[in-house]
Amino acid sequence: MYTYVIIDDEPLIRRGTKKKLEPLSHLLTCCGEASDGREGLELVRQLKPDIVILDMQMPVMNGYEATKAIRRSSHELAKTIPIIAMTANAFSEDIQHSLAAGMNAHIAKPISIDAIMEVLDQIFDRRK
Repeated sequence: MYTYVIIDDEPLIRRGTKKKLEPLSHLLTCCGEASDGREGLELVRQLKPDIVILDMQMPVMNGYEATKAIRRSSHELAKTIPIIAMTANAFSEDIQHSLAAGMNAHIAKPISIDAIMEVLDQIFDRRK
């Protein structure tokens, strides 16, 4: 069983993402939610989830800044924890920017269960 946190400033997106992941409840469980990058960073430090799913455009600290802060944090898996960008910005340069910031994957909104499954399969295969 893996735990994840979801970081997005839109409550409907957080709720919808969790709903999309319900069929995977045997594999994934949400251990926390945050509404901006700074709050999300603290949540990651406290809860030490296995996966982080975050929006790119948030107040206080955006997804790029939050990812860089997570990678620099004292979390024991800071360098390797899978971070998945979830954003409406789906151009190739957006994907490259996400990866350059230290994210492992990029899912376009609105998310689909197929896209999530593909990313999770890649992440879990890499961590075996």
